[in-house]
Amino acid sequence: MKNKDSSIYFVIIESFIIAGITGIYTKNLIWGIAAFFVLLIVYEIPVLGNILSITSAMIETYAIYEFGLKFLPTPINAFITLITVYLLMIVHRILGVMSKNNNSKEAFRYSLIISECLMLSIAVWYYQKSIPVACVVFAALTVMVFTPTLRIIGRLGLTFGTSFLVWEVTHKHMEMKYSVLITALVFIYIGFHHAIFYTKNTKLKKHHKKVQNTTKNAANMEEDYYKQSYYLNTHTNYEDVLNDEGKYGEYLIYKSLRHHEKQGAKFLFNCFLNREDNSTTEIDVMLICQGGIFVFESKNYSGWIFGNENSLNWTQILPMRTGQSKKTQFYNPVKQNNTHIRYLKKLIGSNIPIYSIIVFSDKCTLKDIKAGSENVYIIQCGELKSIVSTIIRRTKYKLDAALISELYNKLYPFTQVSNKVKKKHIENIEKNIVPLSKEHTLKQPKKEGLKLLICPQCGSQLVLRITKRGDDIGKSFYGCSAFPKCRYTREIDKKKIKSIK
Repeated sequence: MKNKDSSIYFVIIESFIIAGITGIYTKNLIWGIAAFFVLLIVYEIPVLGNILSITSAMIETYAIYEFGLKFLPTPINAFITLITVYLLMIVHRILGVMSKNNNSKEAFRYSLIISECLMLSIAVWYYQKSIPVACVVFAALTVMVFTPTLRIIGRLGLTFGTSFLVWEVTHKHMEMKYSVLITALVFIYIGFHHAIFYTKNTKLKKHHKKVQNTTKNAANMEEDYYKQSYYLNTHTNYEDVLNDEGKYGEYLIYKSLRHHEKQGAKFLFNCFLNREDNSTTEIDVMLICQGGIFVFESKNYSGWIFGNENSLNWTQILPMRTGQSKKTQFYNPVKQNNTHIRYLKKLIGSNIPIYSIIVFSDKCTLKDIKAGSENVYIIQCGELKSIVSTIIRRTKYKLDAALISELYNKLYPFTQVSNKVKKKHIENIEKNIVPLSKEHTLKQPKKEGLKLLICPQCGSQLVLRITKRGDDIGKSFYGCSAFPKCRYTREIDKKKIKSIK
């Protein structure tokens, strides 16, 4: 509110000053009064008001300069004029432009450009005594300044033209050295604004183009999603997939392997197989292809993962801001997938090769994972494509297209179960979850200082790691987070820090 009130007073004062200058120069009171009311109206027009505000600053500067010539020495008058124009530009930007624009600097620079075009056109009219020529100059400058391919030429022309106009006015009234100094300072000031404006405008256009490309790519990805087997099987909206870690993990598996569909492979998702106790077991993703059947268990987890295929539970460790780590246990995914495969074999028989693939997210770290069973693979999503392709290439058993279709048609109904079955399946899982006690919160080693946490070789952060093999297996140490690019390691002071077991 204060800014608005200040703007109103500013407009009235500015209109009065310019009207006074008009009345004095024309020696006509009526012209002065008319100018006052015209200025009040024009100031309220968004674009014209900004241009008038900057133009008024230039007119006032010239009037002060002319007035100072009668009473002050030339150097002092030149210095006062420069200070005046700088202060007037600030005042006009804040009160004359910013009050009507959220982005005052952008509006100010646009207004400054158009005002320069206008002032140069007036100068052409003054020297050439031709209104058509002045209009052509104004139109040409405006077009060049706002045309991308001619923008640099137009702004250089404005900078040099305005500076020449300043020199033309000043060198008649003062010594050459003062005229050159003032012209140079004006050139620097105007050139600076043009350079900043051009740079920001270029960056802004690049940013907008990048955003448009990103938006376009996202739109294309979403459009493509609704044509894919994952959607046609699950009927899950694209937005729901992105917002659900479990579904997104399953979709990433499909996305990494969907190229196998061109060779006749088929996918099944969320396949609910019946168990003896009337409960169900759910297979996240299944790929039926020439190389056999791949049963995927998706674990879209983060943090550190510890476990082996014979233990009942595996462990996930997540760092916390309190200096501790949250330790969570989850059911052994190898055993979980073995259960899936056992009930799958009851449906289709044991003659077809079945591969158990446990897929963890790329955002986690598999710390101490041990698995040696045949056809069992514990990998991260980034390895999925190469691992599956290698298995298919090496296997001797090949499924033909007819058998792939037969297996798909036999298993597909188990993916289209009712919501009642899905709800009951979730309830059974929740009943079997055993809550962890407080003792499962694992204390992190205390920081030894900044030097311990920063890699001296590459500057990346040092993270706590555990030796997986060799004589020091299970031993804690600090390793560079940029591994494998940087292989710096540092031992932990045993007196100060307890190793993670």
